[in-house]
Amino acid sequence: MDHLTPLRERVRSRKRAAAFSIVLGVVLLGAKTAAWAWTGSAAILSDALESIINVVAASLAYYTIVQGSKPPDEEHPYGHGKAEDFSAGVEGALIVLAAAAILWHAVP
Repeated sequence: MDHLTPLRERVRSRKRAAAFSIVLGVVLLGAKTAAWAWTGSAAILSDALESIINVVAASLAYYTIVQGSKPPDEEHPYGHGKAEDFSAGVEGALIVLAAAAILWHAVP
C-alpha cells in the first residue's frame, strides 16, 4: 500500500457522494417539476427551481473534485484543491439567480 492510497480513497468517496447527489437531484427535480405542472403552485415551482440549483451545484462539485485531485503542475505549483472553493462561490451565485427567478414569477 503506497502513501497515496488514503488520498485516492478519499477522492473516490467524494466522487461517489457527488455522483449520488447528482442522481438524487435529477430524480427530485423531475418529481417537483411534475408536481408544479400538475398544481401550478408558485411554492412548488420555487422548490423545483431550487432543485435545479442542487443538480448544477452537485455536477460542479463532481467536476471540481476531479480537478482538485490532480497533482501540482507548473501552472498550479500548490495543486488544484482551490477548485472546490470556486464551486462553492458559483453555488452561491446560482442561489441568488434562483431567488430572482422566484421573485419574478411570484410578484405578478
